[in-house]
Amino acid sequence: MFISGSLEAGLFTQTQVKSKGNNKDTSTATVSIQVRALLDGEVVPPGVVTYAACTQTLSATLEGAIAGCLTIVTNADGSLSIVLDESCVTPEEIDLILATLNAASFDFVAVDVPQGVHTLSLQARITTSGSAQNGSFTALGFVGKGTLTVEEVRLVKGATTAT
Repeated sequence: MFISGSLEAGLFTQTQVKSKGNNKDTSTATVSIQVRALLDGEVVPPGVVTYAACTQTLSATLEGAIAGCLTIVTNADGSLSIVLDESCVTPEEIDLILATLNAASFDFVAVDVPQGVHTLSLQARITTSGSAQNGSFTALGFVGKGTLTVEEVRLVKGATTAT
């Protein structure tokens, strides 16, 4: 049996970093959609296939948002100085979002399938992971509409072909 499974596959990743004081911050988001075909509950070769995958990493080294934390003072000698209220400084932020939608297809082949009635299914698994120091991450996967096409092909065992 030639088994073709097609699916809409969508990925969403969001990474945000927060950095101040020239300290580097990194966030990573990873998502993948893997699919396998089953014939009568048994995995059809080649087994698990990745339909979509994404790893997004964002890093930033920033000083800090200080514009609203500065005041000008007059010194005893009449000169001016800029004074920074360090408790007022907030982290600068960088946020990166990536969303994708693909239509993916793969052909599975089941050999030596006996005659009879069989149950065929296509399974999708979404895996997510990530890491963040001071920021955040989100990773999501979506499986939408799909089709499953099966073509029965009779092959002769032990036959050789002349070329």
